[in-house]
Amino acid sequence: MRWLSQKSASKRLAAINKLVREVIPRDPGRADFRQGLTLGPEHRHWRRAKFFQQYRLFFRFHQDRRVIVLAWVNDETTKRAYGTKSHACRVFQGMLRRGHPPNDRDTPVAEAKGL
Repeated sequence: MRWLSQKSASKRLAAINKLVREVIPRDPGRADFRQGLTLGPEHRHWRRAKFFQQYRLFFRFHQDRRVIVLAWVNDETTKRAYGTKSHACRVFQGMLRRGHPPNDRDTPVAEAKGL
């Protein structure tokens, strides 16, 4: 069944590619990317794009700079399952609390320029 997991990974990669190159840049402020208070009030500026029901791509954008910072995509171990510790939003919220990715405006952009 190895081929099945490779096929699934290929489909996820294709979906991520479409989100990154077409869907998100078209309108990163779209209402369905907003999370409300899911990550806490201090993280309201983070957005997420949903795909394949259980996957999330987290990002933020700066309208004035015309910059989109892609932060994290969950995988099979962090699929959306409400109430679990491995729920994608809970995992990403924990990452933010630990400071990676940085929550301020300038650090992610500066880090990306260094790549």
